[in-house]
Amino acid sequence: MGMIKKLYDRTMYYAGHKNANTFLCIYSFLEAIILPIPIDVLVGPIAMQKPKQAFRLAFYAAFFSLLGGCVGYALGMFFEDVAAHIFALITNEPVTAQTIHESATFAKIEEFLDKHGILSIILVGFTPLPFKIFTIVFGFFHYNFLVFIGLSFISRLVRFLIVTYLFAYFGQKYRQQIENIINKSGWIILIVAIVGFLLYYTLK
Repeated sequence: MGMIKKLYDRTMYYAGHKNANTFLCIYSFLEAIILPIPIDVLVGPIAMQKPKQAFRLAFYAAFFSLLGGCVGYALGMFFEDVAAHIFALITNEPVTAQTIHESATFAKIEEFLDKHGILSIILVGFTPLPFKIFTIVFGFFHYNFLVFIGLSFISRLVRFLIVTYLFAYFGQKYRQQIENIINKSGWIILIVAIVGFLLYYTLK
């Protein structure tokens, strides 16, 4: 029940650490390759405690996320076995590096990127969609690298600027309300779980 509160406290601890900016750079890089939790959960609290660094924090997050994205792009371009595995997970087709180019879905995705590649990069960079997966896809399809890095950086920078400035200007003001919600959320989750459990066995 206190798990969410502990996670929040741990995040705030790292956000207030003297090496918080370094943590952010490392996390942003790794999140774009393998880590599942979005950068926002770290860059926001850091901006809350360092409001004067809002732009710098957003830039760090976007830049190092882009570096991680370039690693994903390279994996897709030069390691087709990795790309084929990701492709199989996305399309639910039993493809391999040898057969992937013969897949009908491959042709459809290639055509889609030709028509909507720019919009796709912007959406992936700006939204919570898994950036790490799509960077591999862009690399595998040999999408224009300069367009990829340019639009990825801009879209992610805009996203993180929104997050950092919101936390910088409103975070401290509403921090008590945020912590109150977190303290109560454990009970809410517990109640929902119990109700769901009872409904399941009642309707079974």
